[in-house]
Amino acid sequence: MTNPRPRRSGGRAQGLRIVLAVAGVAAIVAFIAGTARETGQARAKSMDHARSLADDIDKSKKTLEAMSAAIEQGRNSLVKDRKFPATLAQQLGVLYPDFDGGKLAGVRFHGFSQESTAALIDYVTRVQSLNERKQAVIAQLQRLQKPMTEQLERGAKKFITHAVFVGRKDDPNNPSAVLGALSNPIEVGQGATVLPSEFSAFGPRREPLTAPKYAGGPLDKLSAIYVSPESIEAACPNENIALAKQLGTQLARIQSDINGESASAARGKVADSPFGAADAAGEARVGLAERATKLSALLRSLADSN
Repeated sequence: MTNPRPRRSGGRAQGLRIVLAVAGVAAIVAFIAGTARETGQARAKSMDHARSLADDIDKSKKTLEAMSAAIEQGRNSLVKDRKFPATLAQQLGVLYPDFDGGKLAGVRFHGFSQESTAALIDYVTRVQSLNERKQAVIAQLQRLQKPMTEQLERGAKKFITHAVFVGRKDDPNNPSAVLGALSNPIEVGQGATVLPSEFSAFGPRREPLTAPKYAGGPLDKLSAIYVSPESIEAACPNENIALAKQLGTQLARIQSDINGESASAARGKVADSPFGAADAAGEARVGLAERATKLSALLRSLADSN
């Protein structure tokens, strides 16, 4: 007689293999299901991030538009009203387009297109650059407020600001003269300019200088002769005038960064544009406000399509 035990052992082994195979398939199915579930959750999370980023971009655009409006008002004050925009520095100080690199920290880009990712990084870079230029403009506004206010209040009037003090001698007893800044500038009248009988000024070391008005004769006696305003402006250009021109250029630059620039306006600009060679070559420049609109729409489209 044959022993049936080996057959039973073979049946058990075959059954075990079947169980293991079924378990393996079940594990694979579970893994795939789990991976799909995690992928779906990651995609859903990234789409939430896309909507949140779109909201932040919309907020930054409103701030950018407010900045442009404040600058336009300030430029009109300077050019049309001939008044220094005293509140512009404070206005710009509280207008901060909040969209720096921190907005992308922790963002899951699963499902983001290459176009949207590149546009986000580009927008962050441009906004950061604009904020840095804005801070420089604020510092310039604060520096120029007093001298420009005084200059604008004087208008087209001219003033005698310096006088030469003669009749002095240096250590080797050589005749010399000293240029002094008048304590009280003298307005140049339409007719004959009325000069004081005595000039008071400050010397190169801020030492006080006082001398009677020169009335003719030898120059060996202490006296003072005023210096024409034109010669002072030619020999010693007013630094504040150059800074004021720079300020106007920077304000216009920020506005064009926000609002864009037509091809005709961009043509002829220098080739150091931070917006790339195409912009500097005279092509139309797309402003940050328009970039924000397009980027927000792109992110919302991505979120809605997933």
